[in-house]
Amino acid sequence: MVKGEVTMSEKRTRKHFEPYNDYVDRGMMKWQTAFALGELTEAMSQSKEEATRALARLPQQTAEQIDWLLDQSIKYNRLLDIQLNTLDELGRVKLHVQGTFRGFKNWHTVIIGNETIDYDDIRHIRSVDFTKWSDVETEENPFETLEIDQEITDFCTNYYTDGDFIE
Repeated sequence: MVKGEVTMSEKRTRKHFEPYNDYVDRGMMKWQTAFALGELTEAMSQSKEEATRALARLPQQTAEQIDWLLDQSIKYNRLLDIQLNTLDELGRVKLHVQGTFRGFKNWHTVIIGNETIDYDDIRHIRSVDFTKWSDVETEENPFETLEIDQEITDFCTNYYTDGDFIE
């Protein structure tokens, strides 16, 4: 190799596209508008659920009932399910607010979970009771109701008590 001679690997050229027709590619800009199919179907199912939502209006409770349920929630850390008097923009019942009563923010605003609700906006409250798997009542001895075949019992007794076990 002669000094000053440029080899093919050292030769650098600027890549330039010369259009041979009127088409101009958008480049990577076309990928910015792409939307994943999974996200699209999820959004469609959520909007369908939202459109078909129809909650029944529960009866208006008295202030005494509301106060008692709020009192029970704060004392025993009970989860509440609260229906509000206000409707959404389509005139439907709003989704219920769930949470425990944490106290009053001011005279007419209660704190349920992380949300603040106007006290006069509460329509109906119910306490959500969860049944723990360990609290389910089971029979004391589930084997008492089984019929015992005396012939099988005698066979097992004779089999296991036929003498000393020698290893």
